[in-house]
Amino acid sequence: MLMNRRSCMAYHAKKADTDNGRSGRPAWWIQIAIVGITVIAVGIITFLGIKTYETTRHTALEQFNQHQLTLAHSAAAGIETYFNEVKASLVSATRVTSIKNMTDDSLEHMQTMYLGFIPRTSIRRLDEKGVLRYIYPSDDWRGNLLGRDYSGEAYFQNTQEKGLVGLSGITTNEIGEKRIRMSAPVYVPDTQGGGKKKFAGILVVSFDLKAIADIFISPITSGETGYAWLMDQNGYFLAHNVDTFIGQDAFHIRQEYDPELSYESINEIQKEVMVGGEGVGRYLSGWHRGKKGRIEKLIAYSPIRVIDQIWSAAVVAPVNEVDKIIREAGMQALNTFTFIILFLILAGIFSSLSVYRWSGLLRSEVQKRTKELRETTDYLNNLIRCANAPVVALDEQGRVTIFNDAFERMSGRTAEQMLGCPLDILFPDTLRAQALKRLEHAQSKGRDLYAEEGAIRHREGTLYVGMWNSANIYSDIGTELLATIVHGEDVTERRKAEEALRESEERYRTVVENQAELICRYTPNWQLTFVNEAYCRFSGKTRGELLGKSFMPFIPEGQRKGVEQFHEKLMDPQNQEVMHEHQVISGQGKLRWQQWVNRAIFDDQGTLVEYQSVGRDITELREAEEALQGSEEQYRVLFEGSPDAIIIGDIDTGIMIAANPSASQLLMMPRDEIVGMDHLQIYPEYLREKVQAGFNRSTHESGKHVVERIVLRRDGTEVPVEILSQTITLRGKDVIQGIFRDISGRKKAEEKLRENEERFRKIFEGGALGMAFLNLEYKFERVNATLCAMLGYEETELTELTFVDITHPDTVDQDLQKMAQLLQDQIPYYKTKKRYIRKDGAVIWGSVTDSIVYDENKRPLYVIAMIADITDRKSAEEAKEHLEAQLLHAQKMEALGTLVAGVAHEINNPVNKILFDVPLLQKVWTDVMPVLAEQEKTDPTRKYGGLTYDFLRENLPQLISDMELAANRVAKTVNNLKSFTKQSSITDKSAMEINTAVQNALRLIGTTLQ
Repeated sequence: MLMNRRSCMAYHAKKADTDNGRSGRPAWWIQIAIVGITVIAVGIITFLGIKTYETTRHTALEQFNQHQLTLAHSAAAGIETYFNEVKASLVSATRVTSIKNMTDDSLEHMQTMYLGFIPRTSIRRLDEKGVLRYIYPSDDWRGNLLGRDYSGEAYFQNTQEKGLVGLSGITTNEIGEKRIRMSAPVYVPDTQGGGKKKFAGILVVSFDLKAIADIFISPITSGETGYAWLMDQNGYFLAHNVDTFIGQDAFHIRQEYDPELSYESINEIQKEVMVGGEGVGRYLSGWHRGKKGRIEKLIAYSPIRVIDQIWSAAVVAPVNEVDKIIREAGMQALNTFTFIILFLILAGIFSSLSVYRWSGLLRSEVQKRTKELRETTDYLNNLIRCANAPVVALDEQGRVTIFNDAFERMSGRTAEQMLGCPLDILFPDTLRAQALKRLEHAQSKGRDLYAEEGAIRHREGTLYVGMWNSANIYSDIGTELLATIVHGEDVTERRKAEEALRESEERYRTVVENQAELICRYTPNWQLTFVNEAYCRFSGKTRGELLGKSFMPFIPEGQRKGVEQFHEKLMDPQNQEVMHEHQVISGQGKLRWQQWVNRAIFDDQGTLVEYQSVGRDITELREAEEALQGSEEQYRVLFEGSPDAIIIGDIDTGIMIAANPSASQLLMMPRDEIVGMDHLQIYPEYLREKVQAGFNRSTHESGKHVVERIVLRRDGTEVPVEILSQTITLRGKDVIQGIFRDISGRKKAEEKLRENEERFRKIFEGGALGMAFLNLEYKFERVNATLCAMLGYEETELTELTFVDITHPDTVDQDLQKMAQLLQDQIPYYKTKKRYIRKDGAVIWGSVTDSIVYDENKRPLYVIAMIADITDRKSAEEAKEHLEAQLLHAQKMEALGTLVAGVAHEINNPVNKILFDVPLLQKVWTDVMPVLAEQEKTDPTRKYGGLTYDFLRENLPQLISDMELAANRVAKTVNNLKSFTKQSSITDKSAMEINTAVQNALRLIGTTLQ
């Protein structure tokens, strides 16, 4: 400051000399040097200004776009999180029984889900045929949709085919609103068993695109007019600030809106967006928020992975908004540069005029004052540097000129790092603006800091709290600020202690107020001075109604004296606290039991100040103790009257300490003899080691343990028993209780069952009959070797087939009908003879008997089939039937022969008569012909037997010939019949004319054939 004052004095002295005309002109080379330096400085500053503007603009655009990318990330994270939560909720809901079975309770669960979704969402339940069964909400037009078929919708078909949670594209609902739908499949157990599941429809959540935009997209703003949009993986807008764009193809809607522009750059960006790309970029648009024209925009985009799709969120803003901010900053910089240039020009002129005048005088004065200033500066610097309090000196522009050691320790930065820098880096981010503003007021408006608290951030991130004061130093004229001294006191530890104290008090208050126990303080005359919320709740009164009043009215009168006596014990210094129990009257007028722990509080002179008590309600505990006493009595009755033997043993030693009458009967020894014995003595010698191991395990593991053992009676008889052991508590002590049940009868039954099972196994595996177990779907579950050999299959092959696969097709329908009757308990069993088809295709005959095995509830378990191979017997029966048919035919032929012989005799006599008389008749006709010819001449109309002569002449010879032929035919037929029915030996063989035999056969059956 002294230097500044002396400089001013020298300046005024030189100025006076100039006014008096006593100065001379500087040397010409000095003037040229000053002008040249000034011009070069102006040029450099101008060039740096232009470069600075360009660099600043590029950096600002990049930072602005990175900020937009952060906004896009935030929107993407929010949408991903929300839809993942919806997916988890939807999948969880598909496992809810009411939703799976589509009961009316499902609406209540759907309502609960609806409360967690964004507005204008609906939940639908479609059955396996795509028919809408339930919808929520349903109090508007949606209620009319019930029963509508949605099986043709793509989201229903995709979910049914893939069996996974899916997300649809943009769809339009029943009233024209644009929606997207998330659907999850619903499965129920298959009624046919096998652990399979059956598709039972889908559960659908329908989202309104406008609601998605309102929640996640519309709130996002970038700059003054920037906005965000959301696009699905197919390139359609899900959200946009232009409502007509929603649901449209992002690659075509802009072209339709303004076809004169090229959208190649934004289309390339959108292609990258659709494959899950992330980044920033620029593109040319034809409009922005209603303004048309060629507008360059910045865009930042981030992928959103929703279920099985990739959406994208993008944030865009016009470049000119950023340019506007940069131009404003540029103008400020330009003004600064202009000022600097003018200052340099004026400084050059001033310098050229002043150098000469000041040079001599200033040199001597500077040397003198420099020494004085150096001494003063050294003193002040040492004083400030070594001060225990942090001190910093700032110039008029707020830059550090002095930074002492205490401040270095407090900030973690050295004086070399801070000199010439502003203090803003020392302030926390959240307090920086406020601290700089206050410091500016202290410098520019003279409002010194006085005991003001402020935080300093250490280089390592630790915050230190200081109490700060400041003072400004002005020039001699009192208007020019030369420096500002800021000094303070580090109060970090004090603030930490105060904060810890406040936290401790808050924790204590919170603990006391939130305690379930009753806490109170009261004076020696029983007047309450403090009660917590639990005490107020119990008494049914407010804190204001209780404080200053005695609590004795809450205690029944007969117990108040006892309470006073317990408090008197606290007057003895050896009794730090006293616990007692008594009854109190609750706010509802009911008697409750409470347990109190009381402490007496004394002042420094040992005078009783007040009592502090903590109480808890033990009514339920009292009731439980009483119930326990009743429970022990019940246990004693059950113990004594149990039909099973009960023995109680010491958990540590295994000594039996109690036994009931049934135990005495089981072991055939008195109870007093059992008590006191080691538990191992009631077991055979060969089992004791195993029993001891089980005993140790039971005593160390919780729960019940069931084992089967052998116990010894007094007479040495071994009795099988089932033992249920567990650790129980009797009269506050853990003991082990064993319940012994005689299972001799069960063991005999089990042995008989094993024998029966063994006999059945031998019959099944080694029997001559083929045997099989079939499930209720007629599939072979188990087959024996006989059946495998009978059908030619391996066991593994046969168990993959049903009985239909090996049954001859002619009898399948009949077998299925009978098996259905058998399963429906309409017939007791089914027995039949049928044909089977072997693996090699051969047909065999089997006699099968089918019956049903039921469970204890008369439900069918499986079918037992017993099959006997009767192929050989069937062949023998067919051969026998053939022989019996042949014998019957032979008998018939023998009878026919006898009949034919008799008939032939009766027929041959008239036939022979006819054959004998026909030649005679022919001779008579020959002789009569001339006579008839003569008569015909005389009487042409005369008839003989109704026939004319001409007819007789032409036809009678033929009639007589036919009669002879017919008689011969009859005779020949009779002879053939006799030959056919004639008995012959199998050894009688002779040659025959085959043609004749065939002709004879045809003649015999000719009439039948005709």
